[in-house]
Amino acid sequence: MASLYRHHVNPGLCSLLGIVGFDRRFVEAHGMTVVDDCGIEYLDFLGGYGALNLGHNHPEVIEAVRRLEGMPNILQASIGCLTGALAAALASVAPGQLEKSFFGNSGAEAVEGALKLSRISTGRTDFVYAEDSFHGKSMGALSVTGRAKYQKPFQPLVPGCHQVPYGDIDALGTALSDHECAAFTVEPIQGEGGVIVPPDGYLKAAEGLCRAHGALLVVDEIQTGFGRTGTMFASEREGIEPTS
Repeated sequence: MASLYRHHVNPGLCSLLGIVGFDRRFVEAHGMTVVDDCGIEYLDFLGGYGALNLGHNHPEVIEAVRRLEGMPNILQASIGCLTGALAAALASVAPGQLEKSFFGNSGAEAVEGALKLSRISTGRTDFVYAEDSFHGKSMGALSVTGRAKYQKPFQPLVPGCHQVPYGDIDALGTALSDHECAAFTVEPIQGEGGVIVPPDGYLKAAEGLCRAHGALLVVDEIQTGFGRTGTMFASEREGIEPTS
């Protein structure tokens, strides 16, 4: 299996994982535990970069998937009844009066959708983002990711993207005053930046500044949403309410 991955996917990653001893073949997983083909158990503290907030193969999730056995997987020429049910469930737990969902294949695609929505709804083109943030590696998401090591190989990126220090509300206010921005994109708690928690009141103040300057606030909860920080969404802690 490793040889197939090396040849057809990412040889560099194979070499790196081999150096640090992570090139084992895992054959079983449940909760936080994964088991390799030698029967050795390990604890998975990464959780798919936040994707596995219920752990591996949660029995209730597996049972729900089994109940859908036999239903069409992809049927574009039809109204998606399961899609509608999922969107309704999301609306029931989302903060504020948010009622509609845009479904993507990844966090980066969700951010791309948010950036495009911000542009078309405001008529503006510029964006503000935070230093040391991470929003994805597609072109738009990368342009508002505050990690130079990811941005540099793909420059020039989307123009009109302005970086400010994370947690610095004065710097954000200056950026919004100096530029007609469509949106400020921010993580409630930075992930790749080092699990950085902003000062109390930062997100609420950012929301107020965005409203005052006619910009939207894009809260990237890919790694903080769905109960990972104590509330269903981390932004709820400061009472931020998205608008439909």
